[in-house]
Amino acid sequence: MLRKICPRHFVTTNNVGAPLDTIDLRELFRNLDFVCHDNYPGFVQIFFEGGKMPPEQVATVVALGHDSMRSVKDGKPFLIMEEQSGKAGQSFFGPQPHPGQLRL
Repeated sequence: MLRKICPRHFVTTNNVGAPLDTIDLRELFRNLDFVCHDNYPGFVQIFFEGGKMPPEQVATVVALGHDSMRSVKDGKPFLIMEEQSGKAGQSFFGPQPHPGQLRL
């Protein structure tokens, strides 16, 4: 429908990617113009270690998420659509990122 109404516009959506999501990303982005990723290092800490994961391990999981999104369209570039810029919501939901953790 969007392509019919706005044929000159890009069409995409965003997703958190592996290992936080189990959606078939290739299927999700198959007919979209490019892949978009949400980068929330604080969420990684919560999902895997209850907020106690060392920064080095968080970086590894975040890198896995970026690599998974890059692979969805066979290595074509992807965009970061959302980025955690600081503490998000309650402390149990999005802890303050470690210094330097938000650099891409």
